[in-house]
Amino acid sequence: MANLTATLYITIKTKAGKWTTVKPAMSDNGRLKKLVAVVDGKEEKHPEGQYKVRWLQNGKPRFDSVGNDPDAALMALNRREKALAAIAAGVEVKTSDGKQRHKISDAAAQYLAFVKENQSHKTWLAYSRNVKLFQESCAKTFLDQIDRADVLEFITACRKQISPRTGEPVGDRTVHNIFQNVNTFFLQNPLQQVTPESMGFTRDQWKALWNKTLTYVEQEVREYSEEETKKLFDACNEEEWLLWNFFLVTGMREQEVANCAWSDFNPSQGTVSVTKKINRDFGVEFVPKDYEERTLRLTKDVIAALKKRRKLHGSDYLVFPNTDGKPNGHFLRDLQDLAFRAKLNCGHCTARRHKEQVSCKDNSVCGQWGLHEWRKTFACRLHRAGVDARTIQHLLGHSDLETTLRYLRSASQETKDHGDKLEAAFARRNERRSRKL
Repeated sequence: MANLTATLYITIKTKAGKWTTVKPAMSDNGRLKKLVAVVDGKEEKHPEGQYKVRWLQNGKPRFDSVGNDPDAALMALNRREKALAAIAAGVEVKTSDGKQRHKISDAAAQYLAFVKENQSHKTWLAYSRNVKLFQESCAKTFLDQIDRADVLEFITACRKQISPRTGEPVGDRTVHNIFQNVNTFFLQNPLQQVTPESMGFTRDQWKALWNKTLTYVEQEVREYSEEETKKLFDACNEEEWLLWNFFLVTGMREQEVANCAWSDFNPSQGTVSVTKKINRDFGVEFVPKDYEERTLRLTKDVIAALKKRRKLHGSDYLVFPNTDGKPNGHFLRDLQDLAFRAKLNCGHCTARRHKEQVSCKDNSVCGQWGLHEWRKTFACRLHRAGVDARTIQHLLGHSDLETTLRYLRSASQETKDHGDKLEAAFARRNERRSRKL
């Protein structure tokens, strides 16, 4: 009888400088603790750790190296177990040289089922849409048939996609994201890996594909000015004022606000937390990005407004639910409606509304108003107030300091010290101009 067992391990470096393989630490909810190993019965953090899946082939141990990402490691374990089960059931198809074959449709179905079980509904929708797009663009049946032509044809299909918001072809950033989703499916599908080499790419060709064909300009996130937010808040009713001030003073992401529960609010401490929560009665299945929970302090006026709201809506599970008591998925639309009402539209944007291209001069579709800008505004205002970048990184929930520094770049250039240096650098030019005048 075939051995269907696959086991996950983590390879770490001991204090003595030797590499060893041990069991990884698991949390109570069945997830891996990121790069935490169990050594002599105790948990230890090992940033250098690398996960691997052990399994048997013809009685001999085999290993799949799966990197340092805990989600990818669990996915690889699940993939290997399913492959072993398929072999045991005798359902695999083999080529003339004896290699196992799997249909693209089967691999896609199993991969998406895993994503649906382990990721957010929004993530699953994105992967489903993008993997389906690849299946539609690819005429092949089996994974091992995918070649370079299929990849290039898929990129062409990506560029032909139409943005539902603007009605125009999607931008380079969206093409990059679509391809990234499908590339993850290639490398982590539950049945068989697809590599650049198997698709006919050399390493340099694959690198060039990402560096040239799939590059995009990283757009600068806009910060809302004091004047803009004042005009916006002046146009708010009581509920809108609380919602958009909550976005401003917490710096939370859209999904963090949408899934914020009353249990996250601590009125005595004046704080609100970003936590994992599952409450299917209210459609809540939320895991913080990078699995990092954090607690944020609130301003006094927002605390008072939340206390008042809790008296009226304390029976709700969520702080800012939709009319059905579930997470609100229309914050962006609500913000753009408010900006239009406050006469803050730029007047130059166009977007698709009811299958027609309309201008933000007369419609609430202004692209200058988005949800991510609240996080940039939160970060920059704290930076100007003297809060250091490391603290802001934690408050934003960024895993990488460089991301935080990109947010703060514009605020750093506005400081008095920077302004004085700028004036000094070009003082001579101004002197010459003054003499001419």
